[in-house]
Amino acid sequence: MAMLNEVITSAPRTHEEVSSEEWQKTSLCYRLIEQAESRDKTHRQQADFELAARYFLREFPDMPNDTRGSIIATYGVMADVLVRGDMAELFDTGTNILPEMTHQGAIIVLDLPTKVYGQAGILAQSAFTYVWQLAASSAT
Repeated sequence: MAMLNEVITSAPRTHEEVSSEEWQKTSLCYRLIEQAESRDKTHRQQADFELAARYFLREFPDMPNDTRGSIIATYGVMADVLVRGDMAELFDTGTNILPEMTHQGAIIVLDLPTKVYGQAGILAQSAFTYVWQLAASSAT
């Protein structure tokens, strides 16, 4: 989550930034685009990459300041519960469980009651359920 936050906050705000060597040196967003560009990709991956790169390098800087600010603020509010406190501990550290462990008989219980963790607990449990479903569907 911290890395995703850095990508969003280091995205270019203007076209001048996109071509600025200073921004390129300090922007995680730019470095990741550059790394992805140099990797071998399938046709589908190339098309997805081009959409993402165009968004961050052309569309995002073209947006009016208010629109871009609203996008960043909306992301910030949604991500806030995941980048601090207990949720940051869960999402920004290592893990000792994998969804695939259930294929060998493990039972995974996520102890994140909504009375204690609120929306963050719901998000964390939903994310784990989704990842588990992906793991289960690829095992068959």
